[in-house]
Amino acid sequence: MENTTKEKKSLRQWWAAHKPTKRRIIQLYAALLTNANLKGFGSGYIYMGKSKYACVPGMNCYSCPGAVGACPLGALQNALNATNTKLPYYIFGILLLYGFLFGRWICGFLCPFGLIQDLLYKVKTPKVKKNRLTRSASYLKYILLIVFVVIIPLLYAGKLPLPGFCKYICPSGTLLGAGGLLTNEKNEGLLGMLGPLFTWKFLLLVGFIVGAIFIYRFFCRFFCPLGAIYGLFNKISFLGMKLDKSKCVDCGLCVGECRMDVKKVGDHECISCGRCVNVCPTNAISYKGPKILLAPNEIGGRPNTKPLNVDPCDAPGTPLPKKTKIARLIVGLSMLAVLAGTLYYFNFVHKDPKPIESQTIIGDDGKVITVGGELGNQCPDYDMPLYFEEGTINASHGRGKITVVNFWYIYCSACVHELQTEFPALQETYGDDVEIIVVHSYEEFGQDIPAWINKNLPTDAGFIHCRDVEGDTFFKNMGGTSAWPITVILDKEGIIQYKAIGSTTFKEMSAVIDGLLSDAPLPESPNNKPEAPSIGSEVGNVCPEYDITMYFEEGTINSNSSRGKATLINFWYCFDPIGTQMLQTVLPTLKGTYGDDLDIIAVHSYEEFGTDIPAWIGQNLPADTGIVYCRDVSGEGFFKAMGGKTTWPITILLDENGIITYKAVGSVTLEEIQEAINGTQ
Repeated sequence: MENTTKEKKSLRQWWAAHKPTKRRIIQLYAALLTNANLKGFGSGYIYMGKSKYACVPGMNCYSCPGAVGACPLGALQNALNATNTKLPYYIFGILLLYGFLFGRWICGFLCPFGLIQDLLYKVKTPKVKKNRLTRSASYLKYILLIVFVVIIPLLYAGKLPLPGFCKYICPSGTLLGAGGLLTNEKNEGLLGMLGPLFTWKFLLLVGFIVGAIFIYRFFCRFFCPLGAIYGLFNKISFLGMKLDKSKCVDCGLCVGECRMDVKKVGDHECISCGRCVNVCPTNAISYKGPKILLAPNEIGGRPNTKPLNVDPCDAPGTPLPKKTKIARLIVGLSMLAVLAGTLYYFNFVHKDPKPIESQTIIGDDGKVITVGGELGNQCPDYDMPLYFEEGTINASHGRGKITVVNFWYIYCSACVHELQTEFPALQETYGDDVEIIVVHSYEEFGQDIPAWINKNLPTDAGFIHCRDVEGDTFFKNMGGTSAWPITVILDKEGIIQYKAIGSTTFKEMSAVIDGLLSDAPLPESPNNKPEAPSIGSEVGNVCPEYDITMYFEEGTINSNSSRGKATLINFWYCFDPIGTQMLQTVLPTLKGTYGDDLDIIAVHSYEEFGTDIPAWIGQNLPADTGIVYCRDVSGEGFFKAMGGKTTWPITILLDENGIITYKAVGSVTLEEIQEAINGTQ
């Protein structure tokens, strides 16, 4: 019995020491409320409903799968990008409203990324205390605010939109947005589209995480432009901290206890955590605003120093007045009801517009047709509002001619580049034989899209500009998640014959269109429709063409150089023992066996790792084997186009028409390749 009593006492003591403070509970509540679309983490889609037009108070990335609102910092940059068409009254009004109501109380209570930093700081390590250097560094966020949030978006106003902070720095976007999407297996295709910019932002994120472990609120104190904005309102905000100067004895305990770089209570660095309240010996510091949920000494947790002249209502062990208890109960239950209702709505009531699932129908000629978003399917029809004419358009508008449908949005630089270069060339080359429908994201990000198109895209290119149906349903039906562009080419009967997720080129599209315009017989598809070979990285696709620089000869080579015979392409790099072993044994044997009937192209990673690759080949690989050695295009574009990520080697076999008949990621044996070659021949 005695042991049981001791255990209960021990549990009570542990709970008293570790129970979450009311501030922590509010932080968790706010994070869940602003990321209530929990089903987004499972579906891999970001929510794009009406509530995304509203800004949440804290830094919470728009692209986070759970986010139900927009980030005010991102909205501010997008609005400044659009100042050539309209003034950003909405976002300025939102920031003023939040500033006057809350100030940096938002940072301490409502910001999800602030909560993440608080939790990281709990990792038990030696900590870097604040000092003169950290106080000086706290002004860096104002420089970032001026340069990346204001100047860069204004410089690009009316041009290709450039939200500088979001694009180059924001760790919340990398962690909550990119992380939430890329960790979903349904978005595996996005991994191949990552480049140096993502690497830079990922390294920044790692730096911010490590910094937050050793330095309290590392990002919040030194780098956050949103905190810089809200800090300007701290003195006049409705919520926050206040100091009764008549009681203050200038002991400095409050500034010493604060982990932020404050010079006095409630200044622009104060996040209203309340730690100062518990150490003030004269009760000069209190919390301004309603105290229904938080009494003056409850904000930051348990008192560190027993204050003098404690109000009886707030003294430990003193019961609260009945009215206060009832008021707190009502407010608490109301908040729980709001959270429960929000979670229920976004996860059970609200239904995202669903793409049309592949379905089988009977055509007018009695043939079976599959409608869907994959190659060989008949493209589904959606009535999309036109930008420069009254009415709508759909994919069947171009029946009888070849139709190119391109999905884009103005903040995608690759999309804009294609519309400025590749598609005008396509329209000029094929004229009335091809119809190009350009579909912008339904969400317009505060921009006047028609005005932007007129200013930045060729106006006489002959494109049909329209916007997607609500929820980007057509885009999603084509396999889109959160990465643009997507381009599909339909034959004269509306069958999808080509599909590119990511950038495409005039050369790739024209190869498909030329095939569709010719009268040459094409293989039958599962839908009994003629189908041109599609360009891609899988077996059955036509291998894409890249001009690759040769190591031991002048000029370039590409996969099309060996049409008329079988071609083996091997992607390798010199620090990969498996790839090296294949080049030492398997590939020379193949070349010796098949001679001129087989061309072998060995493509080394473009990144040369500080090594003289030709010299390395001469020292480590057999000479006079007939293998053509070359290096990949910049950014390992060919390797990535074939599905490469971080694993070498990749081996593909092309038939005499350049169609992929075999593909192996990783080690492969001589017998396996021989079997594939014999099958091709």
